[in-house]
Amino acid sequence: MMTAMRALVLCGLLTLCGCTKESVEGDRAVYMYEWWVSIAILVGGTIGTGVCLLAGKEDWRGWLGAVAIAAFTVGFAPICWFDHVTVDAKTLETRWGFWAYPTVHQIAFADIKSVDLTKRRTSGRRRRTNYYMVFQKKNGSSEEITLSNSLMEAAADRIGDALLQNQIQVADKTGE
Repeated sequence: MMTAMRALVLCGLLTLCGCTKESVEGDRAVYMYEWWVSIAILVGGTIGTGVCLLAGKEDWRGWLGAVAIAAFTVGFAPICWFDHVTVDAKTLETRWGFWAYPTVHQIAFADIKSVDLTKRRTSGRRRRTNYYMVFQKKNGSSEEITLSNSLMEAAADRIGDALLQNQIQVADKTGE
């Protein structure tokens, strides 16, 4: 019982210390997930797979649950190793999502005319509000990046500083 309590306390402490880290070298800042996030996914997936196998060792649903949890673990644990946001005085680079098919943005601030902060409310049961930065480029095109993830939230101040440094106007169109 005491070992289980220690494990719960450790998990609680890990969640309190935040899941992103900032590495700064010169004017370049890289935001990534902490090392323990992927370890937590791997440990949780391993425990979940074991529980399914033990609970349903004579039932096909136990085996199906174990395979599904193992596939989920293998599919999503690497996300934490590859996702990042990099900001310097000249560029903003992002990479996140499923590791085999990531969403990648590479924005050179010299190509940006202005930035609009927008929001959209999702329909459905959760009705969540998502915030976005819409980069209006000098060639007339635009590129939209979500602000509704922990890496962009961690990098927001640094991105704002880079936009100010490059004299790029930011328009708040969220209505808030």
